[in-house]
Amino acid sequence: WDKVENKTTVLLYGGGAIVAVWLSSILVGAINSVPLLPKIMELVGLGYSGWFVYRYLLFKVRFQSKYITSHEFFVWNNPSSLWVSHII
Repeated sequence: WDKVENKTTVLLYGGGAIVAVWLSSILVGAINSVPLLPKIMELVGLGYSGWFVYRYLLFKVRFQSKYITSHEFFVWNNPSSLWVSHII
């Protein structure tokens, strides 16, 4: 704590985070009290999760063809580790 230069900024960010969590808790409680809204939100969440799995996780070949893998990203953006690509 002694090494921190802007202690007021850290305290403001920490206080802001606590207030944000508290406000989001109040908002979720208010949404939960409306009779139909929680079920609709649950369906939206399930639909989005299903779409995400279908789009990005189900067909690995399509995913790898469009996007660079993390190994390729690491090797080509870190010149000192180019020798790793020959080992793996």
